[in-house]
Amino acid sequence: RRQTSAVAVAPSSMLAKFTLLATLATASALKVSKTSVPKPVLKLRGGEIDIPTVNLVNALYYGGYGVPLLVNHDKFFGPDGIISYTKKNIGDESAIGLFFSRFTGVMFCALSAGYLIDKESTMLAKQFGLGSLGFVPLLFMNSQDDTNYKAKMWKMQHLIHLPLTALTLLKAFKKE
Repeated sequence: RRQTSAVAVAPSSMLAKFTLLATLATASALKVSKTSVPKPVLKLRGGEIDIPTVNLVNALYYGGYGVPLLVNHDKFFGPDGIISYTKKNIGDESAIGLFFSRFTGVMFCALSAGYLIDKESTMLAKQFGLGSLGFVPLLFMNSQDDTNYKAKMWKMQHLIHLPLTALTLLKAFKKE
């Protein structure tokens, strides 16, 4: 018989309310100015994207993973999760896996909140880029470990993560 901590198990109605609240809070972060003139997203030759756009895309990317990790990894990314990345539930043996999942979720949400504080920050783009770069070796390791992870899902993640990492780093460290 396995033991679970009170922190690791939340009533499903409370979990649903928290997920709804976190989703609404994240979605409400997008502000569209009525007075601004739309800029072309890409120039014909330069492929120029501005820092606020890079930061917004990263905030949505990391916030989109952060909220479910904070709520409960297994319900969202576990074997039977909405978007399954793992073949095993991380909370089955102890609360340690859920702790680290939730800690990662908190950090992803905190980093994403940087967009609300200063969306034009080059430093925020550098943080997103360096964090993304640090994740690349783990991404490749997980895509080759079909025992613990759904390797095909991690390989598909390459299609999003690698281009976003390259774009973010190029823009964040570009010399003006």
